[in-house]
Amino acid sequence: MKNYETMFVLHPQYEDEQVDQFIEKVQERITMDGGEVTNLDKWGKRKLAYEIDKLREGHYVVMNYTAPKETSSKLEKAFNIAEGVLRYQIVLEEK
Repeated sequence: MKNYETMFVLHPQYEDEQVDQFIEKVQERITMDGGEVTNLDKWGKRKLAYEIDKLREGHYVVMNYTAPKETSSKLEKAFNIAEGVLRYQIVLEEK
């Protein structure tokens, strides 16, 4: 198992409940592969560093977790398909 940090930015029109539902789906995908979420940090709605699709704000979420190598690929595919994900980044943490 490897340690990962994932940050994603969701559409600013999402309500807090929708953001929580999206986070739960991501956590389910991690745990289905035998991984474990070690830290979850919801930053809330913040101003973007630059405009994305004419939007200036987004809901920021940072998640740390341990999971098998394949999980990061599955998450990438899910983020690419999901509506409302403005940007995401998955980083392998060094020990």
